[in-house]
Amino acid sequence: MSNEVAYVPYTQIVDRLPISKGDILYVVSDVLDIAKTCRDNGEKFGCEKFIESLQEAVGENGTLMFPTFCWDFCKGIAFDYHKTKGKTGALGNAALKMSGFKRTQHPIYSFAAWGRDKGILIQMDNLSSFGEDSPFAHMRKNRAKALVLGLSSIRGNSFVHYIEQSIGVEYRYEKEFTAAYVDSAGNASQKTYTMYVRHLDLDVQYVPQPMEQMIDQLGINKSCNVNGAQYHITDLYGLFEVGALDIQYNRAKNMYQYL
Repeated sequence: MSNEVAYVPYTQIVDRLPISKGDILYVVSDVLDIAKTCRDNGEKFGCEKFIESLQEAVGENGTLMFPTFCWDFCKGIAFDYHKTKGKTGALGNAALKMSGFKRTQHPIYSFAAWGRDKGILIQMDNLSSFGEDSPFAHMRKNRAKALVLGLSSIRGNSFVHYIEQSIGVEYRYEKEFTAAYVDSAGNASQKTYTMYVRHLDLDVQYVPQPMEQMIDQLGINKSCNVNGAQYHITDLYGLFEVGALDIQYNRAKNMYQYL
């Protein structure tokens, strides 16, 4: 008898993950390795089909949020609601083109949103990237989950910056950025938004492994191996609670290394 584990078609991967109907799912992804595995097994990975499998998993009462972040606004480059592409992976840009998805308004940290909470998310007019009126705060308050694929459990998960701003850390500060902004109706204006940025003169390095181990041990993060790759489902409310304590009482040393 062969001990080989059967290959799981990419549209069925979500069936192996702890995702439930009604979940709010923030999808953090690097799909390059997944696409290569598909190719090696005679499949061609399709972003839209994978997204559709996630829609089916969370159902009509669920919500999907794909990051479509772009930092060009910080360089004074105009943000166009319909034309500016995200720089955080293929899934976000694919979602922007799909029926039923709409983009949130922040020019730096926007999301392609679908499902029950889409209307709430796209109406947000938060000026601060990680403020209490932002999509990140909505995730915490509504017990959202992060689905992380192709990365370790919190590397690349910008929810961490929301925790940092909410509690306050010594190595970041809120900075204003102003540039041209073209809204969903095509109206152009100059707008100012803020981001909680790193103090470049402080020698601090992001090292998330201790926090990742901690949330694994506490059951806040659950990992699944499918086709030789790790998929992570993280309870963002739980991550906030643990991250906040680390910032308050440990100078965030389970996430950052002071050099």
